[in-house]
Amino acid sequence: MTGIVLYLARAGWQKRTLWFWVIIFLLIVALGPSDAHSVAEYLTGWVIRFLPFAAGAIVIIEFLE
Repeated sequence: MTGIVLYLARAGWQKRTLWFWVIIFLLIVALGPSDAHSVAEYLTGWVIRFLPFAAGAIVIIEFLE
């Protein structure tokens, strides 16, 4: 899944299309927990879910370059 996201990100980044930015925004929001009761709880859950995604993205980017 990370590879597909990175492929779409590269294609969207080169063309600078509107759908690319909408998907990025929705992806960032969707990483947070849906059962959070405060902003702090949401941000903590978001960071915990974002770190593995970022690590996978970095590994794939470095591997493809």
